[in-house]
Amino acid sequence: MKWIMSFIVAMLLLFPGNGADARPKQEAVHQMINALLRHKYDLAQSYLANGVKMPEIREDSPIIQVEGLPARKKDHRILIGYFRDEAFKSKRIAFIWELTIKQDRIIRLDALYDGANPLVNENKAVREYRNQFDRHVMVPGQFPFEVHKVQGEIIGRRIALQYEDDANDRFLLIQAEPVRPGMPILDWPKPMKAKGSYESRLQKDGMQYMVTLGHRRWLSHVKPEDLGDVISSMK
Repeated sequence: MKWIMSFIVAMLLLFPGNGADARPKQEAVHQMINALLRHKYDLAQSYLANGVKMPEIREDSPIIQVEGLPARKKDHRILIGYFRDEAFKSKRIAFIWELTIKQDRIIRLDALYDGANPLVNENKAVREYRNQFDRHVMVPGQFPFEVHKVQGEIIGRRIALQYEDDANDRFLLIQAEPVRPGMPILDWPKPMKAKGSYESRLQKDGMQYMVTLGHRRWLSHVKPEDLGDVISSMK
């Protein structure tokens, strides 16, 4: 974090905003900032030239501020976005991007820093479930891959948490719901093959879990022992 703050301070000291008139028009940058603040990411993408892709914002926390700073070259611009950190009631850096502008078009975007923490999405979903149903949901303490994205969803009394490894097309899906009267006892934590993935079921503290580890195309790219490690780490 220290180097990030040093970077920001350096930008402010080296490139004060009084030279803005000498810079090219940057209407597209202003429109992009407005779209980001409104959480309209598809609209923000539309201000980039064909072939330029905006990095995915991998955390569901709202963007509450975007600063535009001058860069070393007059046709460049630095954008610094901030998440609202609900846990600490403050803000933290979401991203630092460097934009290259030509004739009021953003022709290049370089991601200098990604401050997203996908596990924040996990925490939000689990906290919301606990508030609704007064139930604890176990989550993994370790993963068999680097987690790039987490999606949490509550449907009825069931919660689904999907952890994704975009780089290698792997995923981990945890579904949990309270044990209901008459529900069959499904408790086989040993991984078993199921529809192109490995799956385990278990019950603990009145909750029924189904845990699935898979690959989008090739089952051989995941190992059953990895799923066993995940289950052992859940708490």
